Amino acid sequence: MRAWEQVQEAPRLPAEAPHRAGCGPGPGQPAKPRSRMGRWRTAVLLGVHLAIAARIVHWKLSGRTLTPLEPSEAGLLASEGLLTAGFLFFVLLILSTLVLGRWFCGWGCHVVALQDASLWLLTRLGIRPRPLRARLLLLVPFLGAFELFFAPLLRRWISGEDFPALRAHLLTEDFWQRFPGPAVALLTFFVAGFACVYLLGAKGFCTYACPYGALFGVADKLAPGRIRVDSSCEGCGHCTAVCTSNVRVHEEVRRFGMVVDSGCMKCLDCVSACPKGALSFGFGPRRVPGKEAPRAAALRRRFDLGWGEELLSALLFLVGLYAFRNLYGAVPFLLALALAVLAALAGLLLTRLVRRAEFAFQHHALKAAGRPTARGFACGAVALLYLSFSGHSALLQWHAREGQSALLSAAAETGAARAAAIERADLSLRRAEGLALLPLPDLDHQLGAIALERREDEEALGRFTAAQRANPQSLPILEQLATVQLRLERSSDLCRTLARTLALLEVRDPAAARERARLLLPRAVELVQGSPGDPAPVLLLCWIQALLGDPATARDNAAKHRQGDPDWLALERRLRAAAPTGTER
Repeated sequence: MRAWEQVQEAPRLPAEAPHRAGCGPGPGQPAKPRSRMGRWRTAVLLGVHLAIAARIVHWKLSGRTLTPLEPSEAGLLASEGLLTAGFLFFVLLILSTLVLGRWFCGWGCHVVALQDASLWLLTRLGIRPRPLRARLLLLVPFLGAFELFFAPLLRRWISGEDFPALRAHLLTEDFWQRFPGPAVALLTFFVAGFACVYLLGAKGFCTYACPYGALFGVADKLAPGRIRVDSSCEGCGHCTAVCTSNVRVHEEVRRFGMVVDSGCMKCLDCVSACPKGALSFGFGPRRVPGKEAPRAAALRRRFDLGWGEELLSALLFLVGLYAFRNLYGAVPFLLALALAVLAALAGLLLTRLVRRAEFAFQHHALKAAGRPTARGFACGAVALLYLSFSGHSALLQWHAREGQSALLSAAAETGAARAAAIERADLSLRRAEGLALLPLPDLDHQLGAIALERREDEEALGRFTAAQRANPQSLPILEQLATVQLRLERSSDLCRTLARTLALLEVRDPAAARERARLLLPRAVELVQGSPGDPAPVLLLCWIQALLGDPATARDNAAKHRQGDPDWLALERRLRAAAPTGTER
């Protein structure tokens, strides 16, 4: 057996260790490693979630609240120049980590709470996940941190773009603006919780995906606050047995007099489980006299994979990240990191199943005497299906991105070069459409732009209509939809599209909305006079009158044509907002 099988089959610290002096409740009685800190941590994390709920209630009642205190919000400083509450919160967390060590992960992170809950449930079901120990996948959180916080600035510097102007964005009226929808949220909970915990170990997401943990881990190396040991320690190993962060606590305190592994989340399970009270959290020098220096990350770690498998896992991870990032416009970056790590694991499992005569994973024999077991067949089928989906998604992303790139290059070309770029874009985007299992965002818009370029107006109309339905807040789509409706002389539909454009433009640039309304006024009057009985031109005229400072006339005209559809309801809200106090209810 090679490294991974040896680790899988190697004896671990048992739940009940033989009695050692002072470790059990009495002479000859077994010791039971158990943390008494779990309830305290659960209470604190419950308080964190109650605070989140209170903020949501405050937002619902007041219509405005602080921007989310999410570390991901800090990335907006580099990408958009936005100074958010999340950025300030993240800075405070890093500064406190420089003193206390990596405490937030253990006591304040909702994803850690999710993983702890998943581990608790799996343990109740009799499942005790074993950690996967890989070298190159440990770099994934650092890659994620670089992409979130530093890559946007680097790309701007390389391209010669100006850096974004710094703007304060501490309050928001749309608390959920940057959060995924319910379906993606549930998928994230499942992947970051149960899937990562069962397949990668108790803190699998933290170890192999979390970019914030990577920065906390760097700051932890400089912190004077650590788990420390006194002379009463007898090396019973209870501390390691209860640690859910995969830290070999008993070895670290023996060699260094303290825990130096940056994976330690200061959850204090080891402190509460020590039968001699030898462990405590405290401050002191970064080297204990008479102990080894904790340079270069201390222990020689035990890894489960040979270098060939390490390289394979890295390659599969990169393919998975390319495949899953923003897949179908729905998969956020952190979820894509976790899904890509699971793709790497699926490839490793299949490799082992094919190449090894004996193979066990997570306490289950998947192959024995050269033949896969029933669990082995099921595991291999799931892994193959997941890898197939990853490959399919990568191919889909390739065609979609190639089509988008060709469209961008066409914008800078003329003549035959432009026509050739449009042809490449059309070919790639239609291949992506044929591969897609779900609707692709922007695909209808892009294919509509190609049809508009080719003067295929009926197809362009259908594409832009579908694109506008999927993304009603897009001004470019509305502008292009209006262009093709004008070509096809769809006057009624054109009026509604122009009314929506004015409504959206007023929110984003009121001066531009008023100027557009001024230019459209003669055409709107002409359409109203030429189409008696058609409410759509009246809708457009009312919007123009409201924007040009005559809401009273707009109300009079609207009163004769009130409709119940969303366009008229939007106009009514606009007219109520312009009404003098007390004139309308």
